[in-house]
Amino acid sequence: MVPNLVWTVVDADLLLTGGIMRKIALFCFFIVLFFSTELYGSEIESRIKTLEETVIKQQETIERQQKMIEELKEQLREVKNETSAEEKEAKPEEEMGLKQPTPLPGLGKPPLELPDISVIGDIVGTFSDDKAEPDRNKVVLREAELALQGYLYPDIRADVIATLHRHSDGEYKAELEEGYVSFLKTPVPNLSLKIGKKLLDFGKLNPRHPHHWNFVDRPDVLRSYLGDHGLSGSGVNLSYLLPTPFFLQLDLGAWHVDSEEHHHSEHAGAEDILGLAEETYSTRLWSSFDLAENQELEFGLSGVKSYGSHFREHKDRVQVAGMDLTYRWLGKGLRRLLFQNEFLFLNRDVPVGDLDRWGLYSHLNYRFNKYWDAGIRFDWMETPFPDKKEKSFISGILTRSLTETTKLRLQYKYDAKDNNHTVYLQTIFGIGPHAHPLE
Repeated sequence: MVPNLVWTVVDADLLLTGGIMRKIALFCFFIVLFFSTELYGSEIESRIKTLEETVIKQQETIERQQKMIEELKEQLREVKNETSAEEKEAKPEEEMGLKQPTPLPGLGKPPLELPDISVIGDIVGTFSDDKAEPDRNKVVLREAELALQGYLYPDIRADVIATLHRHSDGEYKAELEEGYVSFLKTPVPNLSLKIGKKLLDFGKLNPRHPHHWNFVDRPDVLRSYLGDHGLSGSGVNLSYLLPTPFFLQLDLGAWHVDSEEHHHSEHAGAEDILGLAEETYSTRLWSSFDLAENQELEFGLSGVKSYGSHFREHKDRVQVAGMDLTYRWLGKGLRRLLFQNEFLFLNRDVPVGDLDRWGLYSHLNYRFNKYWDAGIRFDWMETPFPDKKEKSFISGILTRSLTETTKLRLQYKYDAKDNNHTVYLQTIFGIGPHAHPLE
């Protein structure tokens, strides 16, 4: 009995002691939790206070910087006002736009009043087994051009092109190739006007200068029917852009052509050259279409009514009709394919009767890149004289472009009728805007 009582007392004591210990543990836990919360809350309050102080300091810094910016702006305005006042006082005419800039040294006019000036040279070496060719086995300066171009007034432009030609006798003669004024706008909508001396707008090639061609020599049908240096005259040309959904332009011209410019010369093939003279009337209707994003087709119809170069000796009335067709494809990296064709029909009324003659040239050119292009050309024509003869030629052309205005060209030409072979070596150089190629 005694042992059982002892164990009962011990168990009760342990239970009492365990309850007290749990209470003490809980009390300590709440004490630690309380002080931890107090410490953490104090730390947060400290951080918030620090951030508030930082924001206040930054705001003060921004205000000081803004004040400095306003002061600098005010100083800048004062400097500009002082500079402007000094300029107006020193150069009142220039400030009001009444005085032009000072001319460049050695020039009588300020730069804005000077025309565009261009110089072009055309050097050709001719190597042929045709003994009648006057420049056979020679290298000569075939032509030199001086171009003065510029605007006289808004929408009014002047072009003057003087040339130095080498003639068949070996002498150089200065000529005014073109000199005209263009009125790009007139009171009539879509109508423009050119007055003066110029190359007639007949076909694709006649209005273009030789340094813009893709070959050395003038196609034989154009040389024979229109003259050795092309067809040019003094007069007036009207251009009207027809109000159609696509591009369509009509050109009408009335000209006086100097007959001495188209008389026969002494060089090889001169007996095939007719040329036109005196009162001449021209017309051209042409259009272009985009076949695709990088493809274009250009089509034109041209006509000329004039007199033959022998009109002073006998009746010699001439009419020439032409059709031109040009296809152009543009690829990547300056690649380009050009297919250019002109077909001519000539009617000549002379004492022996009417002479009807045909002729054409067809040119295919491919540009590989900005430096190299190659092409072929086929020529065929009937001579414009009573003793009709047929002539045909084929040419191969290779061109190396050093720059846009300086080129080296090799051309081989075969005369199928007379079995003659000719090789041309050409160097073209140019300075100024007129020397740049036309597309």
